[in-house]
Amino acid sequence: MKILYFTASGNSLAVAKTLGGERISIPQAVKENQFTFEGDAIGIVFPTYCCVPPKMVRDFVVKANIKADYLFAIATYGFAEGIVLEDLAAHAKNITFDYMTSIKMVDNYLPNFEIGRQIDTLPKKKVDENLKVIVDDIHSRRKYIQPPNRIARLATWYCAPLLRSQETGLAAKSFIIDGKCTQCGTCARVCPNGNIKVTDKVAFSENCASCFACLHNCPQNAIHLPNERSEKRWRHPEVSLKEIIDSNDQSR
Repeated sequence: MKILYFTASGNSLAVAKTLGGERISIPQAVKENQFTFEGDAIGIVFPTYCCVPPKMVRDFVVKANIKADYLFAIATYGFAEGIVLEDLAAHAKNITFDYMTSIKMVDNYLPNFEIGRQIDTLPKKKVDENLKVIVDDIHSRRKYIQPPNRIARLATWYCAPLLRSQETGLAAKSFIIDGKCTQCGTCARVCPNGNIKVTDKVAFSENCASCFACLHNCPQNAIHLPNERSEKRWRHPEVSLKEIIDSNDQSR
């Protein structure tokens, strides 16, 4: 089994690790111009941004040539999954999925959510229990496509202006670097778009994915938003900083 994944704060990578098999980072595949994959079972695991997949994931599946006896997709989300699966399928015109579902985890979107409260609500989300069902489904090769409901479509409509704003690529221009920054370069290495350069200061370009990998993985907690709801950060406890770097580093 091969798992193609995109991760910023570790939720989707944690799911990919639980599934087992060979893991392939989508940002690294894009960097290496690798879009052809074959296997008995292949999955795509990714987060939900404003009710749709990240732009890199959407662009990736447009180009991808995937041949598998069983093809599945899993979207992680924190508040509303919207039409994330339907949108992925619409972009993947040359791919037919056998199984598509979503799983609710911690929402890392700092303008809207306080991370401490998100962590406190984890028991109610029953992540481990729901993930076990998904793993069992995939191992048994269950065929199932999770449909969006009316609320999901309304959430997608509500989030559309925010999505348009995020996909200008300019979001990082508002990020604030405080005095705790040591210019260690971690932010640049966890950025899937290679949007950050570190010299004697941190400089953001105009290709921000709004994934917040730099904010959540900064060792000094030195990167902030002007409107963040929380100074607390999130990286999935089963995912290391090195794993995020290995997944996203565009300088290797």
